[in-house]
Amino acid sequence: MPPTAYVLMQAGSATALIYTDEGFEHKILIVGEADSIPEDGPVASAVRSIVTDSRMEYHVTERDPDTARFVVRLVVKEGPTGLITTSTRSLKAQMETRALEVSISDSPQQTREIILLQSENVNRERAAFDVTPVVALQRWLELVGDCSVTIPFALKLGEAVPADLVRMRRDYPQLLAAIQASALLYQRQRERDQDGWIIATLDDYTMARNLLLDVFTATATGGVTKTIRETVNALTGLYDGEHPHHNEGRRRRAGTAKEYSSVSRSPRTGAGLPGELGDGTWEARQARSQ
Repeated sequence: MPPTAYVLMQAGSATALIYTDEGFEHKILIVGEADSIPEDGPVASAVRSIVTDSRMEYHVTERDPDTARFVVRLVVKEGPTGLITTSTRSLKAQMETRALEVSISDSPQQTREIILLQSENVNRERAAFDVTPVVALQRWLELVGDCSVTIPFALKLGEAVPADLVRMRRDYPQLLAAIQASALLYQRQRERDQDGWIIATLDDYTMARNLLLDVFTATATGGVTKTIRETVNALTGLYDGEHPHHNEGRRRRAGTAKEYSSVSRSPRTGAGLPGELGDGTWEARQARSQ
């Protein structure tokens, strides 16, 4: 991304997010370590407002240099603003319910890919990846591209996703935002409505679903990632064949494993990101609407 597309906070006081002169509008706020974000207090509330509302408001008390009296000033960082941070563990409850956590694969294949990439970075014989087109696209979006996206099938999608989990009230807008982001990036291949808004298509939903399916699934199952589910399924197979005289503790663990296994195989897993509706696939519905 070009420097105009993000604000990077690697280290420093949490209040620096509030007092910085940097604007946050149409930018990604990147906080290097989640531990830099306070868990409680006014600053924590200000950061959470970015995650929830995509903008920041913060009331700060300052001394008036003319009257020497304390006055309240409202600091506003207009959005839309996104937040990206990293952590070795799940975020605390107040942030965790507002953000979507993306687990990094710990498979040997992923480790191999990382090692090979690190090797390429010090190998001058390999051509460097050309980021120029990507940066140029971001600059075009900033200067020329439209940002208003309508999702004509949003109500049907809202009827299709499950409402079992309370946190879906906060996660569902993330799905809608991902659909809009896809349409935004492909706006030259999308139609416009009478007011010039970009019209999202089911291709944008498919892209958003593919990106978020594992994330929503882990969220819906309490952080149980694909790797954990595969491990549990393997253990379930072992427990299914164990001797009936094995201890009760093992049988209880087997029951828990089976429970997670049934969740992983449930058609509603993935926090209900539907691949089809009750009366046919998304593609068929779109064809009928046309």
